[in-house]
Amino acid sequence: MSPVPAGPVAVSPVADLAGWLAALDELEQGLTSVGALEAGGTGEAAPWAPPVGLGAIPDQLAARARSLVDQLDAAHARLRVQQEAVRSEMVGLRRRAHLAQRETRSSALDALA
Repeated sequence: MSPVPAGPVAVSPVADLAGWLAALDELEQGLTSVGALEAGGTGEAAPWAPPVGLGAIPDQLAARARSLVDQLDAAHARLRVQQEAVRSEMVGLRRRAHLAQRETRSSALDALA
């Protein structure tokens, strides 16, 4: 999912309501996919891009759009935390692998002595 710019949601009384409903439904489905992945599911969340050519978000959808943006921001924050945990774990694994190689070499040299 592509990040959604923070800030006020542009609204308009004249816009493509059906198009915006479909775009927000798609974004909501993507958030549901991310939630399933966070809960241990498999697969991947499809990327989402803001729609083009729909005009500003209709007034009656502004609250829903803001809620989805807030949920997206929260999901990004959780994923950043998880990404950092994975990075730290990988660093630890590399260190343990390096130490294991050193011990194997040391044992091999001791056996030759």
